[in-house]
Amino acid sequence: MGDCKMAGGKGKASKTGVWIILGLLILGLGGFGATNFGGSLRSVGYVGDVEIDANDYARELDRELRTLSERRGESFRLADALGFGIDRTAIERLISIAAIENETARIGLSAGDEVVANRILEIDSFHGLDGSFDREAYRFALRQAGLTERAYEDVVRSEIVRTLLLEAVGGELPLPTVYVDTMLAHLGETRTFSWIALDAEALEEPVEDPDDAEAREYYDANTSAYIRQEIRKIAYAWLIPEMLVDTIEVDEEALRELYDERSDQFDRPERRLVERLAFATEERAAEARERLDSGEIDFEGLVAERGIDLADIDLGDVTEEDLGPAGPDVFAAEENGIVGPVETDLGPALVRVNAILEAQFTSYEDARPELLDEFALDRARRDIADRVEDMDDLLAGGATLEELGEQTDMQFETIDWDVFNSEGIANYTAFRDAAQVVAVGDFPEILEFRHGGIFAIRLDEIVPSRLEEYDDVRDRVAQDWIVFETLDRLK
Repeated sequence: MGDCKMAGGKGKASKTGVWIILGLLILGLGGFGATNFGGSLRSVGYVGDVEIDANDYARELDRELRTLSERRGESFRLADALGFGIDRTAIERLISIAAIENETARIGLSAGDEVVANRILEIDSFHGLDGSFDREAYRFALRQAGLTERAYEDVVRSEIVRTLLLEAVGGELPLPTVYVDTMLAHLGETRTFSWIALDAEALEEPVEDPDDAEAREYYDANTSAYIRQEIRKIAYAWLIPEMLVDTIEVDEEALRELYDERSDQFDRPERRLVERLAFATEERAAEARERLDSGEIDFEGLVAERGIDLADIDLGDVTEEDLGPAGPDVFAAEENGIVGPVETDLGPALVRVNAILEAQFTSYEDARPELLDEFALDRARRDIADRVEDMDDLLAGGATLEELGEQTDMQFETIDWDVFNSEGIANYTAFRDAAQVVAVGDFPEILEFRHGGIFAIRLDEIVPSRLEEYDDVRDRVAQDWIVFETLDRLK
């Protein structure tokens, strides 16, 4: 936890840097075209009362995929990248964030509007040419990222309170020895056990379907399992960027500008994965190389002799320029192995080459499909954001949701929604939040999705929750009874 500590002027500068990066991230998100995670999956789990949204997981997975591709110097399909554990890294990060947010909510830790405003005012990305906060630049950046001001302020507020909590627990207080020993013993503990699985095949006779009396008895004893949730019959009109993509005119000049801006992604020089072990003098470096060549010791042994770990000398993937004076010698090596002694910025060193990453160049023609999708989605988001006021005016003028579907690009649909329904528009958190609170007779208004798009809803009818009749669920009851009876007999 000591890594989280911020103190004095250095801490203030570090925190300011965090908010500057957050502002730049807003500008970048619009370019990556983050969208909702399709299908019926709403969340990947909970930490306490905090939901880990499936869309956040999809974006985190995409970020890990791009990071892996950049580090390895080659493009990976998601299915192949999973072998590197990026799914575990992504979910572990989201779990950590959710755990902190759950704790801040539990202890009632929050940040006031003034604190949030001051943070936003500090972010250079939202400043105009005169160096002061420019509200239009702020709004434009948020529109590009598909965020409303409210949604972004919630993100900033959450970051503030998480930082407060981490600083509060990140002080350099020594842990009691007994606590450390107990934790290490627990973490290092292993168990050996044997087990056997019992399923229906282990029974002497298979479980037959229940007769009507058995099924009805089970139904009467478990009525809570057959309660139909409240259904809200909702009419809605909605418009998301994907609906407009095919209507966006292609601007080849803008696409080429985007390609040039992303040159670091599409044009990457040769790189190498290396570890650098520096020495105080040329003589010591040469002596270490002789010991390696004679087989007296291996590279890991040399590192251990210095009282450090391989992680301490790992430079990751670097270019020839990154290695300074050692670059030419290291990049002259045609295969993995030890290079040196060579002169480096830290003095004489031995450099171990672990992998050679070939130069990568993606032409404009090859990159164009990806850029086109990104460009079209970004244009569609901005187009929708520009229409919000017009759509609001139509509703204020008496237009119905059905008329919005006829007179505009918005699509009119209906849904029988309950808390378990996450199909189509119900996969969006903003819709679910609105659907839970809308009342019959409420005037429809234009609402925005967090990552681009708008919608308006009308509640037509509420069908109260009720116990489903036995005759309507007889088949379900029979299947449930078979599972129950199978488990009972196996026990």
